[in-house]
Amino acid sequence: MVPSTPPAVATRRRLTPRTGVAIGVTVSVVRTEPFGVVAEEGGGPRLMDFASHRGLACAAWSGDLAARGGTSIYTLAAHLAATERWSGLPANAAMPFGYSPTMLWVLAPLCAVPARVAFAAWSLAGILAAGWMIARAPVHWTALLALVTPLTPYTFALGQTAVLTTAGLFFLMGAGSERVRPDGAGSEVMVLWLLTAKPQLALTAGAALLALGHWRSVALAGGLTLPSTVALTPWLGLRLVHRAARDE
Repeated sequence: MVPSTPPAVATRRRLTPRTGVAIGVTVSVVRTEPFGVVAEEGGGPRLMDFASHRGLACAAWSGDLAARGGTSIYTLAAHLAATERWSGLPANAAMPFGYSPTMLWVLAPLCAVPARVAFAAWSLAGILAAGWMIARAPVHWTALLALVTPLTPYTFALGQTAVLTTAGLFFLMGAGSERVRPDGAGSEVMVLWLLTAKPQLALTAGAALLALGHWRSVALAGGLTLPSTVALTPWLGLRLVHRAARDE
């Protein structure tokens, strides 16, 4: 009979590989200069996801990006202006801001600190989210070694949202199946609202919650999304709102 692994040891084994990779990559990225831009020989610069998205969000919060972009922060002109602002380099290319206005609220606190500090905080949030998931996954710790793939360093190095959104979906999976957490619970509503930064994920999660009878959570998250988006109109630009109204 094979002795079972103590829970504390199993949790430590689950967390150590990915945490070590994430911390190492974060430290390396924070030390790069200029931050968020990687020059490629024979080609243009590669932009880091987090630096680019945070840069556009911070430029939007400054209040003049919509006007510089032709009345909307989602135009090419606005993206180029934001890239020049955060990188300090002439921009002839920009990374698309593929998020809904909710992402401006998510990134707003990170505009109050320097870019490197913001990235360290973002990475720490990802590490904690990954650790929370791994510690609660109902599988043997060795099965989770599959998460430590060549893509793992890139995910953390670029500051992508994949780890955080996966943690959000994982939380809602538990929220939907655990009747201890009532329909309409504040944590469930908040996580679903945060996922509206990527509407396709929010729609998927919302549909699953509706199937489980959590209609109140979905309704409250939708009710929070509308006013939080309308409140951003001065920073988004009127053209975006007019276009959305026309398309409906």
